Amino acid sequence: MRAWALFYGPGFPENQKEAVREFERALEIDPGSIDAKLGIARIMVGIIGDGLSSDVQGDQARVEQLLGEVLERDPNRPLAHAVKGHQRKNQSRIPEAQAKLEAAIALDRNDAWAVRTFGQTLMLSGRPEAAIPYLEKAIRLNPREHSVGNAYGLLGRAHLFLGHTNQAIAFLRRARTELPRNCLITASSRARSASKEISTKRTPRSPKC
Repeated sequence: MRAWALFYGPGFPENQKEAVREFERALEIDPGSIDAKLGIARIMVGIIGDGLSSDVQGDQARVEQLLGEVLERDPNRPLAHAVKGHQRKNQSRIPEAQAKLEAAIALDRNDAWAVRTFGQTLMLSGRPEAAIPYLEKAIRLNPREHSVGNAYGLLGRAHLFLGHTNQAIAFLRRARTELPRNCLITASSRARSASKEISTKRTPRSPKC
């Protein structure tokens, strides 16, 4: 489907918006299309998480509606559970997010996005050491994923909090290479916050994007 090609292609964030428009056109042709509904929901949770939504409450309500319709017809669709887990993460409902992501991973253990997002929820719940294996696995599952830099950035933050400075620097540099404009890996902000995070032993804030 052209929409997925746009989603995984270059030109962020305009490619995301164009992919949504393609899915919307598919939904006009076939109002019952599960794939189109799930595609829209998948992209929208990313847009919300990246801070690019102009109507967060409205977009989250649309995601809930679409996921409800998808899961009613196909309750074992792994991506639907992963998207719902991401939605709950965006809403800071971390235990619910983890439950949905665990369900997604149980249905599809090779879903790198679900595995990475689960690792991110562990970071958000103050468990960076537990998050590391999931973030590493996400990279192994799909080392060429278009947003793999997010996983490297999260790994860098996890190691930073644990005091593994050399590993943290290596992962953050790799993240900067993979996603040079991504908010996870702005070098100057990492440098300013590193010493404070380590000295206070706070869990590093996990960015929305």
